[in-house]
Amino acid sequence: MNKQDYMKKYPVSLIDLILTPIIMKGYNPILKDLPPPGIYHIRDLCSFGGYSYSAIQTAMSRAKKKGEIMEYIDDIGVKRYKLCRMYQNIGEIARKSYEDSDDFTMIIFSFRTNDEIQRRKARKILNLFGFRYFTKNVYIRKKILEKPFMDTIKTEGLEQNVFLFHCEDPHSEFFKQKLLKQVHMKEAVQRTIDYKKNMEEFLSADLNGREYSRRYFYNGPNHNKICFDEEPPVPESYFPHQYPMKELKQSITSISENRINDIIEYYLEIENKYKKNN
Repeated sequence: MNKQDYMKKYPVSLIDLILTPIIMKGYNPILKDLPPPGIYHIRDLCSFGGYSYSAIQTAMSRAKKKGEIMEYIDDIGVKRYKLCRMYQNIGEIARKSYEDSDDFTMIIFSFRTNDEIQRRKARKILNLFGFRYFTKNVYIRKKILEKPFMDTIKTEGLEQNVFLFHCEDPHSEFFKQKLLKQVHMKEAVQRTIDYKKNMEEFLSADLNGREYSRRYFYNGPNHNKICFDEEPPVPESYFPHQYPMKELKQSITSISENRINDIIEYYLEIENKYKKNN
């Protein structure tokens, strides 16, 4: 799949592109020894995604006002950016999920009838952390770390309404089939198969270093969407044999490891702009 077709099939919102260098710096081991991103890193990626300078500035201002990102000045006077605490918690859970566990985390919430604003807030947080609706006032996903999630719940003032339980797999065929139906497993399998093929073509080996690196960063939100946001939140034992999630994760790791020097060189090329301007 060529660049234009891929970006049309897998569009990335402006706010997701703004967050991408910040997220990848925090959780991608390739970037762990590099400085946090500044405005030039963010602008370059957003421009690659087709967004204008004015749109980027407006979206940055909104993200800071809403508390999604935090701005600070580093030792050489450069404005850098980091994630708000809730997004840091989501990143920690995505990075440290219990991949081999057959257990579940279940959320039950309870609100008064007139607490619709708080109820909507709770649903939004549950969706961000990968939970899926199971039955009335009950959300479920495969087991996650408790502390990052509950830290967010407490920060948002929902600890009196949202209750977390870890449960073992009940080994019930009725439960399994109900859950697989709720998470649309068949659609997820085909979506992941298609994405793996298209992603590998998009990040083809004959790209120059800068073009590859921009595509690699652009692909970050899509990869997170497929591997975390839209991955059926069930234990691995529930997956059909044709579900290629393991192969997908191995593929992106292999592709990036072969181009580590290009990714670092691209990041540092942008970083040098700050030094020239200070």
